[in-house]
Amino acid sequence: MTVSSAIHSGNIVDAEIIERLYSIAGKPARNYQSPIHRWFRFPAGFAADFIDGILEQFANEIDEKPILDPFGGTATSLICARKLGFNSVGIEAHPLFYRIGKTKLQWDVDLTDLSLAVEEFVADISQGVDSAPGFETYPDLVKKCFSIETLKQFDAAVELLNLMKKNSDGIVTDFLWLGLVAIVRKVSHCCTSPWQYVLPNKKRVNHPNAITALRKQYSQMLGDLLFLQKQCIPPASSILVYGDARTPSFLDKESVSLAISSPPYLNNYDYSDATRLESYVLRDASSWAEITQNFRSKLIVSATTQVKRTGFDPEAMSQEIPRRIRADLLGTVNRLTDARKHKGGKKNYDIVVCHYFSDMSKVLREMARILEPGKLFIMMVGDSAPYGIYVPTDEWLTELALDYGFSDCQLIKLRSRNNRWDNRKHNVPLRESLVLLRR
Repeated sequence: MTVSSAIHSGNIVDAEIIERLYSIAGKPARNYQSPIHRWFRFPAGFAADFIDGILEQFANEIDEKPILDPFGGTATSLICARKLGFNSVGIEAHPLFYRIGKTKLQWDVDLTDLSLAVEEFVADISQGVDSAPGFETYPDLVKKCFSIETLKQFDAAVELLNLMKKNSDGIVTDFLWLGLVAIVRKVSHCCTSPWQYVLPNKKRVNHPNAITALRKQYSQMLGDLLFLQKQCIPPASSILVYGDARTPSFLDKESVSLAISSPPYLNNYDYSDATRLESYVLRDASSWAEITQNFRSKLIVSATTQVKRTGFDPEAMSQEIPRRIRADLLGTVNRLTDARKHKGGKKNYDIVVCHYFSDMSKVLREMARILEPGKLFIMMVGDSAPYGIYVPTDEWLTELALDYGFSDCQLIKLRSRNNRWDNRKHNVPLRESLVLLRR
């Protein structure tokens, strides 16, 4: 039996159980109605209900050592683990996602003091609008998306947060900061979807005032914390670390009892550009170059905006990748290089594919080091077909894992992809899969 056929017929878990769970609880949109998870819309990750089901399914394999999410995002998996009483640790390299996730894990706070801080903060924003000349220095994209009044309110809020960062309780400052982040797209008069796309020339008729939106957001967040504090949640620790899943040196050998994650998909999705509007408003960046320096350069390569053609040598780069997939990878990269010559956009998909598997190879090698023997690494991943050339991401990642010492594997198809849009660029059938790897 070949590796590719073996991974589709593994017996780590009954596939029907996982398929049924996903059909019921697999949509990330369900997070938008769930306490804490709904504080920031992050549709590129796990559905919390699905993680709950997975953790409950494998609860008997989890010991006192923590659960790990190497791509922690906004801490969805860590929140789920904590609610179920499991210790957990996550790693996140995107600075904005890291701070959002860290804030969502701070439940043990005095709600009376926090409510007073909210009222004072909102009042100070209103009073500081007239003395907020910095709004004029916002990038043009921001100026196109918000009224002058809203820009002044943003500017006043950011100035206040910067002062609080120096002089106040970090938990309170993080809470107020996240409330501001959460309303950025809600108060724009332009069409700004909850994720990535910003259309400055397309206007919305109805949008709330920033102060009104802030009050509503903080009210919801305070209510969620009150709800959690009233629950009988088992004691457990959840820590999100700002770091790189390729080099998690802070984690010791065999220090994790289960790992669960949804790594970046190889689908040319720029996670840095996805938060460009928020980053500009918060003054964490003011240009494309600063987005690259402050965000894009820190992440696993999965988009053409992260790579340059200069000096690209696929043969040399592939030497970092185990032989198990090297020939297939190089063949696909060469096909993409040829296809690029005949495309108007000349996207560097060949470079992205090579970098992606080089990066993920390092992650899998580290996962083999960190996991206890016999324990599981569970990944939700999607395959891709840039320029219509199929890349079996889930299968190749599984084969890499086997090369690094994982002893058993199973791949379960969760859903079909690339079958919803009339304007799709190719007709190659794609899938989203759950990959289970036993150390």
